[in-house]
Amino acid sequence: MSMKRIIVMESIYALVVGFILGFIFDNILLGLAIGIGIGGIMVFILATINRRNLNKNKN
Repeated sequence: MSMKRIIVMESIYALVVGFILGFIFDNILLGLAIGIGIGGIMVFILATINRRNLNKNKN
């Protein structure tokens, strides 16, 4: 999976989770901040996994 696709997918995921958390906390900005934080962590994890898989395929 390409990095561009991972980032787009996780950005959409972060916005959806952010709006849901915003309604739960009654504060959209807080929910979006938490959602973007979760999305950033997920992008980092998926990028690390993607790099390891690419390195395995080269060897």
